[in-house]
Amino acid sequence: MCKGHLRHAPNELLAKGLNGYEGDYEEALKHHREGLALSEELGDRSSLAICHCNIGDACLKMGDLGEAERSFLESFKINTALGDRAGLAVDHLNLGHIKRGRSDGAGAFREYAASLQISEELGNRVAIAECYGYMSLAHGLLGDRAKAKEMGSRAEGLYRELGLPMPEELRGRG
Repeated sequence: MCKGHLRHAPNELLAKGLNGYEGDYEEALKHHREGLALSEELGDRSSLAICHCNIGDACLKMGDLGEAERSFLESFKINTALGDRAGLAVDHLNLGHIKRGRSDGAGAFREYAASLQISEELGNRVAIAECYGYMSLAHGLLGDRAKAKEMGSRAEGLYRELGLPMPEELRGRG
């Protein structure tokens, strides 16, 4: 395959994300690893970061926290080098999921707070709402029900303001 044809392949693989795989994370992982290889061949660092993020997400869904963390950290490293603030906000959120998966409420809260700070700087209100929701879950892990409720209420209010449903995962706070 010539490089001209390859240039579009990572974007097609990236666009699918984990959506469309209907829970078949092995298939998602296969496709995102193909995208990673193509992105490496092209030297497309932005696509590399996205591929690592998608691979990490698939691994997280499959319960492989170690591989997910390695992938998220690789994405973080690339996004730091690129100065991609939006990518870093996602990376912090994902690293928070790893910490929460390991029952590290304090570590999860720190990562979610870092994501919140960047999301606020960028004015990304959907990401802000998401951060509040996950910070609520982190406070729940820490046993601080009052803070969990406060953060959850902030998330609910912002989702309502945006006219969006609050994701089910974020409803079980405290």
